[in-house]
Amino acid sequence: MKINNFCIGQTKNNGCKKLTVDKCIGESCSFAQNKEQVDASKKRSFERLTNLSQERQSHIAEKYYGGKMPWLKGGV
Repeated sequence: MKINNFCIGQTKNNGCKKLTVDKCIGESCSFAQNKEQVDASKKRSFERLTNLSQERQSHIAEKYYGGKMPWLKGGV
């Protein structure tokens, strides 16, 4: 299978960063995402995080982002 740019999870040796499969399934994979789709998904999740209470945001930042809040403009 030729390496394409249809999914950012595809590795150089035609593997997959997202699934535990030996080879990339190809364009029929339901987990395939291009860069624009990943960026849109990240933007939506950051918008949801921004709407949470400051206490909840701090908890998530400590647990998953090393104390940083990349969803805020300055990444406080």
